[in-house]
Amino acid sequence: MAISRRGVLIGAAAGGGLLVAWALRPRSFGTPLKPGPGEHAFGAWLKIAEDGVVQVAVPQLEMGQGITTLLPQIICTELGADWRQIGVEAAPVSGAYANIPLAAKWSPLWMPFLSDFADEPGDLVTERFAQMSRFTATADGTSLAAFELPCREAAAIARHLMIEVAADRWDVSPEECEAINGFIVSGERRLPFGELTAEAAQGDPPDPIPLRVQLAAEQPVADIGGGAGGPATTSEFGFGETGARPAPVIAGPSIAGAPLDFPRLDLPAKVDGTFLFAADVRLPDMLYAAIKHGPVEQSQLAGFDVDAVTRNARVTNVVKGKRWLAAVATDWWSADQAVEAMRPRFDVANIIDGRAVEDKLTEALGKGPAHPTTARGSLAPIAAQFSRRYHAAPALHATLETASATARFAEGRLELWMASQAPERAREAAAAAIGLDAEDVVLYPMAAGGSFDRRLEYDHAIEIALIAREVSQDRPRPVQLIWSRWQEHLAGLPRAPATALIWAEVDKSQNGRITAMQTRIAAPSTGHEFGGRLFGNKTPWAARNSSRGKADPMAVAGALPSYAIPEAMVQHVPTDIGHGVGRMRGNAHGYTAFFTESFIDEMAAEYNREPLSYRVE
Repeated sequence: MAISRRGVLIGAAAGGGLLVAWALRPRSFGTPLKPGPGEHAFGAWLKIAEDGVVQVAVPQLEMGQGITTLLPQIICTELGADWRQIGVEAAPVSGAYANIPLAAKWSPLWMPFLSDFADEPGDLVTERFAQMSRFTATADGTSLAAFELPCREAAAIARHLMIEVAADRWDVSPEECEAINGFIVSGERRLPFGELTAEAAQGDPPDPIPLRVQLAAEQPVADIGGGAGGPATTSEFGFGETGARPAPVIAGPSIAGAPLDFPRLDLPAKVDGTFLFAADVRLPDMLYAAIKHGPVEQSQLAGFDVDAVTRNARVTNVVKGKRWLAAVATDWWSADQAVEAMRPRFDVANIIDGRAVEDKLTEALGKGPAHPTTARGSLAPIAAQFSRRYHAAPALHATLETASATARFAEGRLELWMASQAPERAREAAAAAIGLDAEDVVLYPMAAGGSFDRRLEYDHAIEIALIAREVSQDRPRPVQLIWSRWQEHLAGLPRAPATALIWAEVDKSQNGRITAMQTRIAAPSTGHEFGGRLFGNKTPWAARNSSRGKADPMAVAGALPSYAIPEAMVQHVPTDIGHGVGRMRGNAHGYTAFFTESFIDEMAAEYNREPLSYRVE
């Protein structure tokens, strides 16, 4: 094992001795998958049944991005399976599915004082943290980076073991066999996966793992149905005007000599409406909860009119939270009407005038301490020959499916059905809310009807755990909490607002060429706030207080221009706007791209340049 400064942390232990980091201790995670009757597991990623069905474990949240198709595609191609026999199941909680690249990217959030020791996926500290904390978060487009190789390796091992079994039966060399469309083939002989899987599952994994040499890839194809000299109209996976399909050029599954398409596995169910999202869970004897939150973060429930629902036979429980009120009923509409009828009243503090937020950002931009976060060239100040100021307002997630979770509390155990981008953090938070160990909470992952990073938050997991515990005092019954659209907007944390000042030095002799550019952005320390909530289970205001004044590269990510400007620098001015902020799809790139590209457009207009050619130059 190669040991570097990143792999070992040595410091003074509490007793004065030397402490060698827990990162060095080896970890193993058995086989998380539990095979059903007639199924056989091959590591953590797939099971093959004796009828040939291949079941793939997916540890990432399906929220519309298609991850429950992407990872099975990788396994199907490497395994040589038939796409029509591929199934998907949610992966169980296990360190075997740790998202190590994301843990490295977010190392300043979970190890802020020594993040340099954990900011690369190959760092032992990062690997051990992600594995031990079962960090399977879905975010920042890291699923492929994290899981492509483990999926390919698992499939390659299964393919090799089945080939060995078939080769032994036929008394031929394994090199004479190939896996195609769910069969092991050697010349005219062929055996389906299902006939080989039981014996293959008893074999020892090969070392090294025999991955396919040729990767699956699309190759553009010209003149399909267009005639000589015609335009390119399709790729190898498409059809031309005549309906002809080009010859296959990938290693992997094919049918009748043509490459196999990979239609999304969830598409038929989404089309006919049978696909289940978090709000679609239905359990026997289930109750429904609606909730009303205080109008600002630190509101406290001051009172409500419980008499308004005492005669309502549909209402079974009224549950008081410190900052919210929930009604539980036999149907959600009755619950929602009941919580409104009780007219909850809140004591409010820290009321923020939305119009004052921009003023705070403007003042911070001019007078606040500016921290350099990224730079190209020197950090010397530049003269502002051309400058512009921009502002981005807060933005709401507005997911199609509002926060939804179902829970059942019985005999000291809590079951949760919910969509979460960070399921282990949600499980731990729900357990802490009602005084359980995390091992006494079972979370069944559900798909999300959109997220845009909203499902990285787990506030509704805490609420449904408290509601389920209250409901169970009469008798254990499952209860489902669905936030109304209004509550989703009211209680959700918006994307941070930001104000930017960009200025540049220009070479007028070269028709407005930018020689130096500086970007200063006033914005909340979004990354640190989010990290406090996700990894520290802090309230939004506690996370905001702990991040106050901290420079945050995540809050200005993407602001360094990608153009060939020799001198460029980005500064962050941490700004407390008095309200919590959250991550949103694209995060800081959503506004920094707007700032930069607007500035480039205005520079082009100033020098009468066509915007695209100006950028190319």
